[in-house]
Amino acid sequence: ITPGEDVTVDFVTNNGSASNGSDFTAQSGTLTFNSANTSHNIDILITDDAVIETTENFNVVLSNVQSNIGVGFADGNTTNTANGTINDDDATAGTGIAFDNTNVIVTEGTDAFARFTVSFNGNITPGEDVTVDFVTNNGSASNGSDFTAQSGTLTFNSANTSHNIDILITDD
Repeated sequence: ITPGEDVTVDFVTNNGSASNGSDFTAQSGTLTFNSANTSHNIDILITDDAVIETTENFNVVLSNVQSNIGVGFADGNTTNTANGTINDDDATAGTGIAFDNTNVIVTEGTDAFARFTVSFNGNITPGEDVTVDFVTNNGSASNGSDFTAQSGTLTFNSANTSHNIDILITDD
């Protein structure tokens, strides 16, 4: 660009699966290119929270090129879009699904069932679910003669962060 010539372009952020306010801070503005500034960064503030989320995205759209030298977008389109991806970091911060007690002991003839409590540690966004499958396996105790096998799926959400799995004990 020759001194005295300017090219401007407007930019705006748009929600994707990531949302303004809860995942990032929306921005808009105008970039001016000239002989002194031929490149600009658009820095988007990302919101760090304790909510376990999937990978989310947003985009930045460029539009409205104004130029006194007849310059537009290189591809000839009226807008250009770049995608931003936000990877969640909360799963490595000690949050997630775990047994409350990994060593459940029961007495045959006294206890009717063995209770395993599974909890979700952390925050789940309202309206989102996290599921985990479970299945019992034989150890020194066997399905049918010592306990009744079970399998299923536990669903955690903002209203249900803990579930009990009760395994029926066979008194013989």
